[in-house]
Amino acid sequence: MGTVSVLALLASRADQQCLRNIFSHSNWKLQFASGLPEAQPFLRDDTVGVVITDCHLSGGEYWTDVLRTAEQRAVPPLLIVADRSPNALAEVLNMGGYDVLAKPFNLTEVVRIVGAAWLAWKHKAEATALTASTSATN
Repeated sequence: MGTVSVLALLASRADQQCLRNIFSHSNWKLQFASGLPEAQPFLRDDTVGVVITDCHLSGGEYWTDVLRTAEQRAVPPLLIVADRSPNALAEVLNMGGYDVLAKPFNLTEVVRIVGAAWLAWKHKAEATALTASTSATN
């Protein structure tokens, strides 16, 4: 759980390249999937703590489909929606997402939001593991 591990579901090659550039200056791990079917193995991977996704995915899925799939894990990754809409934040927070990243991506904003999401997920994962180990010993 030491390395920040992020899955990105972004249709735009320019958006993908921008994230690659931002992540290249860190030891953070970034993986891409083009849609929900391709993302399934990553969403089941307990080391992926953060997902950045477009609102609308290539297969006709919506970001809430990604959220529902991710919620099947014991400690789901936190979902960040990449969107240009000024109203997206309220919708994302009300429906269970973590935050919104404005497009085009800004280095400072990406680092701040992804870093905070990773730490929140990591703390939850550690607390869940501690609770599970305590329950197993009692």
